[in-house]
Amino acid sequence: MQAWQHGGGFSVNAAVRIEAADRPGLERLLRYCARPPFALERLQQRDAEHLLYENTRPGSGGRGPQILIII
Repeated sequence: MQAWQHGGGFSVNAAVRIEAADRPGLERLLRYCARPPFALERLQQRDAEHLLYENTRPGSGGRGPQILIII
């Protein structure tokens, strides 16, 4: 962590609170934190260097599928 270039701090949203006895709330939070950044069922490999990610909703400017380059 000390070698990580993070710009001098962290951003924490303290608005979400879970009481100690709220087990379902804790489980929802942990499931949210454990989600992958991409939905794997929307990710397709086009070739050895490109992936296609199909958005469920178009982004700003009406963007459709996004092509990602494997580095």
